[in-house]
Amino acid sequence: MGYIVYLILVFLLSACAPIPTSPPATPTTFSAPNATVLPTASNTPPVDLTTTSDWAQFQVTLDALKTQVVTAKGPTPTPTHTLFPLPTEIPRPKKQVLIEYGLFGGLPTRFEDVIIGSDIPDLILYSDGQLILHKKKLLEKNLSTTEICSLLTKIEDLGYYHLPDGNGSLALNYPLYNLSPGFAGGDDGPQYHILVNGPDPKEVWVDYALNDYLVPSVKKILQFFSNYQPAGMHEYQADRLLMYIRPGRKDWVINQSPAQWPEADIHLSDYADVSNPGYDGSYLYGLYLTGDMVPKINALFEGPYVDQVLIDKGQEFTVSPRPLLPNETRKTIRDNIGGRTYPSQFTPSFQCAK
Repeated sequence: MGYIVYLILVFLLSACAPIPTSPPATPTTFSAPNATVLPTASNTPPVDLTTTSDWAQFQVTLDALKTQVVTAKGPTPTPTHTLFPLPTEIPRPKKQVLIEYGLFGGLPTRFEDVIIGSDIPDLILYSDGQLILHKKKLLEKNLSTTEICSLLTKIEDLGYYHLPDGNGSLALNYPLYNLSPGFAGGDDGPQYHILVNGPDPKEVWVDYALNDYLVPSVKKILQFFSNYQPAGMHEYQADRLLMYIRPGRKDWVINQSPAQWPEADIHLSDYADVSNPGYDGSYLYGLYLTGDMVPKINALFEGPYVDQVLIDKGQEFTVSPRPLLPNETRKTIRDNIGGRTYPSQFTPSFQCAK
């Protein structure tokens, strides 16, 4: 019995001992057949397990060694909130942006701004005819080839292709405004971005702060894009949803009636942004949903970008819903946060009569 206990103790000691870098010490010996002598430290006398007092002391020593073994292995890691990384998404047909119009730029855009839809264009038309408008809600319609060609013709007739190309700098865009010579200003605030892709892609930037100085032709173009809404639009049905989750009830929803989170296997606390950095370069804080679950969760909100208090396991969370557009992925949102679509040259699948 004593020999078995000795082996257990030696095993526990070896678990928390460092790997030796010098020759091992002289092996422990037994002083008598019925008395076990434990390995000794410099301040610990040999223990004789045949006596009652030493056996009691051995139990205390054994409990202490167990604690040392656990400590040597390190504390149990504290569970961290799960953030959705960027794994490979299910391949989707690539959507080419034919036309885009919206207000972009200004102050540095945070991930929180992206979640509330500040980076969503007011109008985006894909080459396959899908049109999405950003009004109070997201609206969509599939345009026919005739409707697409009519829109392109109208843009051309308004003089869009006679406007200067540029990167938004006032020096390049001076012809867009009626400004006195030597005017200094612009460049730092938000700007309207008008993009028409295709065989000859072109983009134009218009400084929002200089609206009062626009030449009439540019003002007409902006008014046309702002007011464009063909008949037959209906609410956009996204198949992917990103939710930004904040613990607790925030000030702006203090009087809102909460809704119950319906998913028993998905807990909002696992995806909440507890440190509120919004965006850390590698991860986007939030819960990413796809497929059949999206319509059910969308029904909890009054609309896209409208925050809702949700209750999960008795805890309140302020949740911001952000549907993804057809050309967006989690990666494109991360890499082009607050950005717009870039010019792209391609030949559309449709042809317009000349």
